[in-house]
This record gives sequence, C-alpha cells and structure tokens, in this order.
Amino acid sequence: MPESTPARIDGDAPVLARHEVAIQAPVETIWQLHIAVNEWPAWQPDITEARLDEDFAPGASFGWTNSGLSVTSTIYDVSPPTGDVSPQARTLWGGTGQGITGIHEWTFRDMTQGVIVATNESFAGAPVDGDPSTMQDILDTSLVSWLLHLKVAAESRA
Repeated sequence: MPESTPARIDGDAPVLARHEVAIQAPVETIWQLHIAVNEWPAWQPDITEARLDEDFAPGASFGWTNSGLSVTSTIYDVSPPTGDVSPQARTLWGGTGQGITGIHEWTFRDMTQGVIVATNESFAGAPVDGDPSTMQDILDTSLVSWLLHLKVAAESRA
C-alpha cells in the first residue's frame, strides 16, 4: 500500500460525522452484512448499486452508488472480529466522487448484550467547501439511515 493510505478519517475535513447504534445480534452476523458489499442493496435501500469483485481486504476497490452519488472506494484497513478480548473490529475505506473525497471508518465493539456499531466519516473537496452545512446534513442523514438499516437487517437474522 502506498504511504498516502489514510489510517483514519480526515480530522481536518470541513464535514465530519460520527454516529453509533446498539445492535442486538452477534458481531459475526453484523460483520458479514457489512463486508458483503454486493449484498448491500438488498438491505440498504439508499444503496442502489454495489460491486466488489475480490475479497474485502486492504487494497481492494469497490464501486457503489449511495443516494445517487457514485464512487469507487478503496479499502485501507480491515480488522475482523476475533471473538476474544482483543481490539474492536474495524474497517476503513475511502474514495472520491463528484469532487467529494470521503474517508469512512466503521468500528464494531462486542458488548455483553449486543454490539455497538460506530461509523465516522470525513468529507472534503470543492463541493463541500461550497456548502458545508448542506453536506453535513446529507452525510449525517446517510450514516444514520445506514446504521438503522444495518440494525434491522442484523436483528432480523439473529
């Protein structure tokens, strides 16, 4: 991987969003929904297309359309759940679409009764600089929706 690969979201970006939800399902169930990119449109109606032709692993890229924004994202980090008392599971990916560069982090903390799933994302680029308030609203709405759809999908399979 090149040295320019992000290790986290861009904390200096003009738009930052952080959201989380508690899900009453095994972390393995949630993780499988999360990394099965090609299946996202089946349970996440905001995503109309998603295609990953290789393993969900660092360096892999996938194309997807979320709320009308098409982007190709590159996976930067994958730390799957291990089932023991280890660091939380995590993914990090990013890409640029229509002038907006997003870096998106997900974490999965296995708790006594369920899993806390958190998503953090940064948005930067000329369209964001031009209207950060609207972009903040769009990103917050998108992430909250994604978390709620993930919760429904995971809990219905648990």
